[in-house]
Amino acid sequence: MGWLRQIVTNDRLRRELPFLALAWAALASTYWPLHHTEGWASTSALVLTLVLTAGTVVLRLAGRAHRIEFLVPLTYILVVALLRQAEGGSQSGLSALGLVPVVWTALYARRAELVVMLSGLTLMVIVPILVFGEPLYPAQEWRRALLLVAVGSMIGFVIQHLVADVTDRSEAMARQTRMVEVIATTMRQLPNDSDIRGRLCEAAVEVGGSDMAWLFEPDGDGHLVQKGRAGDVDLHTVQVVIDPRVSGAARVFLEREPLFVEDAARHPGESQKLAALTGAASVLFQAIVRGDEARGVLVVAWRSIVSVDEHALVAIGLLATEIGAALERADLLAEVHVWRTRTL
Repeated sequence: MGWLRQIVTNDRLRRELPFLALAWAALASTYWPLHHTEGWASTSALVLTLVLTAGTVVLRLAGRAHRIEFLVPLTYILVVALLRQAEGGSQSGLSALGLVPVVWTALYARRAELVVMLSGLTLMVIVPILVFGEPLYPAQEWRRALLLVAVGSMIGFVIQHLVADVTDRSEAMARQTRMVEVIATTMRQLPNDSDIRGRLCEAAVEVGGSDMAWLFEPDGDGHLVQKGRAGDVDLHTVQVVIDPRVSGAARVFLEREPLFVEDAARHPGESQKLAALTGAASVLFQAIVRGDEARGVLVVAWRSIVSVDEHALVAIGLLATEIGAALERADLLAEVHVWRTRTL
């Protein structure tokens, strides 16, 4: 019974079992009672179903059928076409079974494969009309065929749109959950981290899915300088003049509003210089604020042009808030350490 257990536990094979079951059920309705009018069609359907069933099970269990999930429903359409012929053509009542593979493809496959499946459905209802004609397929069968294809197309594309929407929402929720986990883990580890600023930049890279991040803070002489980084580009020699007219970082520092530059190389101001120095294509500037005071600017960069979604912006903003609190605690601890050293 090991093979039965493998069938039950094989996820991809379980997806294809409905087609095999429906194909055999349709065959049973054709052979019993014995009233089919086209013996060659029913025999062909039986042989094709046997081959389809055996091939699907054997190849799936052997792990060698990489595209079988698409071939099974496509072959199933041919089985339905043969059974329609065996059952008397347009009067068979089996045409609706052609919608089953369309629904399956919309659920599990890509748009191109759905178009191929709809083409197969179209051929299933149109080719018999052209080849055999009346009396099996009278003239009014054209209207039924077009209606079936239209309904199948609507069902397929609507289902695929809904599946894509659900998938996007699920992925967005997973990303949000991961972002929250990263922020929570970072804040728990900070008290024991010797490089707080570097660790915060690493968290920004992970949350934003970026390539680099820097933390700039004022040096007291009218410049923003690097105090922490994540990535392979070190900007410790760069001094950013705190002037909103030429520097995106300075503008964000003064106005305390985030700034996302999708194409840094084409953006006027300091972001062009940053792009030249680091190879950054897209850049996000996020102010670090504690209370009413701006403490610095978190700069997050991507080497390819990206469109950062709202959830990532919110997560990086939340991280920036935590950075402000962490820096304040770190500075207070440093002052306490200096005070203790002097008193001792």
